[in-house]
Amino acid sequence: MGKEVFGNCKLCGEYKKLTFEHVPPEKAFNSSAVKKFTGDEVMKIMAGTDDRMPWDINGLSGKIQQRGSGDYYLCEECNNNTGSWYMTEYVRFTHTMGQVLSNAMTNHPLSTQCSISLNDFYPLRVLKGIMTMFCDINHGCMGDNNLKEFLLNKEATAFDKDKYSLYLYLSKGPMWRIQGISALGSIYGGFICLSEISTLPIGLILTIDNKTAKMPGLCINDFANFKYDEKANAEFVGLPILEVNSQMPADFRNKDEIIKCINENKLAMESLQNKEEDIE
Repeated sequence: MGKEVFGNCKLCGEYKKLTFEHVPPEKAFNSSAVKKFTGDEVMKIMAGTDDRMPWDINGLSGKIQQRGSGDYYLCEECNNNTGSWYMTEYVRFTHTMGQVLSNAMTNHPLSTQCSISLNDFYPLRVLKGIMTMFCDINHGCMGDNNLKEFLLNKEATAFDKDKYSLYLYLSKGPMWRIQGISALGSIYGGFICLSEISTLPIGLILTIDNKTAKMPGLCINDFANFKYDEKANAEFVGLPILEVNSQMPADFRNKDEIIKCINENKLAMESLQNKEEDIE
């Protein structure tokens, strides 16, 4: 008999029995066992408090999730509704993007971007599936009743594009990165509040209350311009293919770039220490 978990549903907000929800969906390449690391372990790597590289996860303490990445986020009703309304189409979208990435890496293994024509898909369903996942891993609908209504009413189209921006890229890994809302200074434009879901083959970045920062990826806010039952054809031109080697949000440096940065920081710290010793 499975365990029973009670709490506030991340969508409707009601205190109910919660069901396990995969993020991303189980059929979107998320059915194998994964290791979920503690926040302290992740912060240790990000802060560089030991000598391990950001991609070296050997020996880190964590919990094995045999059924794939996810948690008890939603009540049964919300889980069933969003699954049937949105996630079936999101899974189809993911498999299409997975084939695109596979072809790109096979034919042009050093590619940093590609283009794709996608026919007869439901843009609004895909966007709502994505926003449901971001609500799962964050504080529900993040205090936004309009977002709550947008997700709980499958026909609703009022997505706040002034508040939220969604970016899509292809992720070739090797790491997964599922990060709740973080506030950080960024080379992409000042101070940014963002959340990220990066798993093979799709990476997603959500920025909040920031219209000036241009994140890596293609903005897909216009998916909200369609109705629930409205299909569309789309041309994704210059869709980035990015590499994930750390748990730092929106960090797409390759391993050589990361090693170079670490070495430069070590030299800078040693120089600073030498100057302090000279002053003493």
